[in-house]
Amino acid sequence: MTAPLAGLLRLQDRTVREIRGEVGDRLALIARLEMHQRKLADQARQSLPSGDVRLPCDAWRERLRAERARLSARRKELESELALLRESLTEHTAQKLAFEQVAERFALEERRREDLRQQTEIDDRAAMRPLPLPARAARGM
Repeated sequence: MTAPLAGLLRLQDRTVREIRGEVGDRLALIARLEMHQRKLADQARQSLPSGDVRLPCDAWRERLRAERARLSARRKELESELALLRESLTEHTAQKLAFEQVAERFALEERRREDLRQQTEIDDRAAMRPLPLPARAARGM
């Protein structure tokens, strides 16, 4: 594209790709956190003692709860980052679309100007050709 916005379009395209990559990274992190939370929940279910006897595993359970709380807080943090990234992605995608539309209008205007230039050239050449004399005028000479 020879439009003046070509560089800007490339920059917007690169920015959109980078943000999409970051969104994908955050989604992968959230998926790993969910998987880890499920494993912790499974471990907690499997370690339940039988009866009312208090076992020394109470400290382990507290650590397990603390780890689940930490993972839950991290997930909320990642989800808020993800929301911001999605908002940014929407804005940059809209800007990119606007730049593409301006570039397309520019290209159409350039083509129109080129067509007009060619038509003017054809008209000028046609105007310079001698006109044929009418049949009566040619006999009178």
